[in-house]
Amino acid sequence: MFSLNVAGGEAGVDTIDLETAAMHHVMEIGLANTIKHKTELPCGAVATRGAVMIGKGVPTDFRLMQDPLHAEFNAGASARLDPTYRPVNVYDSEGKVVAGPPDTFRVGFEPCDNCQDWLATQPGIKRVAFILSRVDLANKGLVKPHPETIFERVERLGFPYTVEQLQDEELRGIGLSILDHVQRNPKTEVVTIKADPLKAILSNLRRKPVSTVLLPARRFA
Repeated sequence: MFSLNVAGGEAGVDTIDLETAAMHHVMEIGLANTIKHKTELPCGAVATRGAVMIGKGVPTDFRLMQDPLHAEFNAGASARLDPTYRPVNVYDSEGKVVAGPPDTFRVGFEPCDNCQDWLATQPGIKRVAFILSRVDLANKGLVKPHPETIFERVERLGFPYTVEQLQDEELRGIGLSILDHVQRNPKTEVVTIKADPLKAILSNLRRKPVSTVLLPARRFA
């Protein structure tokens, strides 16, 4: 099991920021899902409210033969099962948020148009962040290129959240190396993988200690 540790909890563990730690977990769960089921692209997503992670998801549309079940949608479904989820924020007597919807979604890949539209309908979402762009995936032959980026589309449609691509060269490099071992048939969209090198990457990800200010509402497998 890989979990995100509370900052300062282990001697000798480097402290990294919330964004990097959450994205590290996004990458790990997406890759683990691809290795296990061999039918989905290695994309994960986590839903957070402040520094609390209340949901996670991986794509399951090919495995369950039901569309759309992308990582973002499944992370949102997971968040709604959290005991602290509410459609609007609930505050204690000191003004601290104690329950509510997620305010941020972090995703391995730039969300597709359908996921962008879905995210715009969800209460409380203020920010969407991702690691690899659609151009990155298109350059690997995994998706078709689009005429506009998520930044352009979200601005054009006036969606109620901001978008950011995480500028972390280490995680970006790991993400691109994962894609080197994944193929997708452009006609059938069937995914095939090279399991052994992906397992090696996953093992390295899980060996890297992560200590952050992120406070998980529960431990994620």
